[in-house]
Amino acid sequence: MLHAVLRNNFDDVQMLLEAGSDPTHHTAFQQAVLLGYTDIVKLFLDDSRTDPAADNNSAIKTAAGCGYTEIVTALLSHTNVTGMGDAPLTLAICGGHVDVVKVLIKWISITTYMIRQAVTLNHEILIILLNHVDNFAMHIDVAFSAAYSNLAVTKVLLDYIAHNYDAIEQSHTTRNQLMNQPINFAINKAIFEACKYGHEDVVRVLLASGRVNPGARDNALFRCAVKRGHTEIVRMLIADDRVDPQAKDNEALTKATFSDNTEIVEIIIARIATPGFTYAQCMVPVRPSCVAASAGSITIMKLFLKSWPHGYERAFNAAVKSNNIDMVKLLYPHIDPTSRNHVVGHAACLAQLDILQLFLDDPLVDVSVEQNRAIVMVYESDVANKNAAEMLIKCPRFDPSRDDYHTFVCTIRLHPEIALKMLTYPHIDPSADNNCALTTASVHGLTDIVKLLLSDPRVDPSVNDNYAIEISTISGYTDIVEMLLERLRGHIGVSNYKALSWAWLNGMNSARYLWERHLWRYYRVKRMFLRDHLTVDLMAHFA
Repeated sequence: MLHAVLRNNFDDVQMLLEAGSDPTHHTAFQQAVLLGYTDIVKLFLDDSRTDPAADNNSAIKTAAGCGYTEIVTALLSHTNVTGMGDAPLTLAICGGHVDVVKVLIKWISITTYMIRQAVTLNHEILIILLNHVDNFAMHIDVAFSAAYSNLAVTKVLLDYIAHNYDAIEQSHTTRNQLMNQPINFAINKAIFEACKYGHEDVVRVLLASGRVNPGARDNALFRCAVKRGHTEIVRMLIADDRVDPQAKDNEALTKATFSDNTEIVEIIIARIATPGFTYAQCMVPVRPSCVAASAGSITIMKLFLKSWPHGYERAFNAAVKSNNIDMVKLLYPHIDPTSRNHVVGHAACLAQLDILQLFLDDPLVDVSVEQNRAIVMVYESDVANKNAAEMLIKCPRFDPSRDDYHTFVCTIRLHPEIALKMLTYPHIDPSADNNCALTTASVHGLTDIVKLLLSDPRVDPSVNDNYAIEISTISGYTDIVEMLLERLRGHIGVSNYKALSWAWLNGMNSARYLWERHLWRYYRVKRMFLRDHLTVDLMAHFA
């Protein structure tokens, strides 16, 4: 029997059936269906021993999937075909067999999966399904979600909705209760996908349908198109007055700037600058301008400056932190002059010497603003940049008194090599703040700095009752003690003999020798006399 079927020999099959052969032997019936031998299939169906529903209705599933319309019709007319489910129609849709679909659609209910497959594969089948579906509102979301990339299918769906809108709305009772217009919700979902993947024709058709609100969900369509860089879609959407290009703190413009998409940036700026635009067109878009400044997008920044000439303080700060000298020079004339003072510290702290020099060359920049905040930031940074500190101190506008000489002292204590240069600048007074420089250098044993200070006639080492020589003696800095004694030349206050007492009692022979020599030279006090009479009375004697 199987061999006769495979040879498509109708007469042999008929003869074997009449002779009593089993039509199901070796799956002869299933093979006839699979090969599309319609006459032989009908011959089998006329035999009462043939069960067309055997193997879970595999016969009609096979015929539907292969597109054998006549065989499907024959199987459906057989009284034993029951419980075949929706598989035959689904297979016919996936296979694109239009005639088979027309036959099966009268027997099988349409499912959402069928709608999706028809939308994706064959819009002719979709039309057939739409004409037979009982409740399209149950499938509308799926249909439009799958149709976002197919213009022809989109047109079919919109045409169907236009002719059946009332019926669809009426049948929509419980689903999607949060949406007042479920159809429009589905279309908005479709257009979002079309915007996302750049299907311009689909977006144009859906916008023209009048059922899309391009400004919905904080202008999600517009922001998505900008993010994806679909220029033409951006142009279409922004032409709608309902679209706010500055939504969510200029997110769209920020994304376009970040992507360095000059064309889209220009489109958005042109829209914002349109006369009558109701949003904050007079305000500088802060986030986008900061992104452009950080990224060094000169072209985009020039577009911003053309529409908004001033108000780029935060963008300027970002440019400085990014060490972009070209961007800094571009924005320099467009910021409040006083705001430059607060950025000097960032340039110095980050060792951006070219930018720092730009500030220092500007006579309007106050380098000592906020109690010399700039140089304090340099010293507080992880790696203090000596060149930046030196540049700040060298500037004639640097005033150490603005922070009560705190930075002045810190420079001497922490960076003596800078201090050596600092003390030679004409605008720096080495005797300032009651000779604090000499005191600090003496405390920390900075011999070179002490020597430089003592060479200046303005420096008085005897201030604070000769504290400098006293602390130098106690600390054992003999070189400094010698220089101070030489400079004082006998003009030593009474209390400084405490230092000699300290040196004597603690065995500091070098310092003691310097003192003894000094006292002998200027007071003719002998060493033996000192040893026996180094008391308070002795100190009072020299008063």
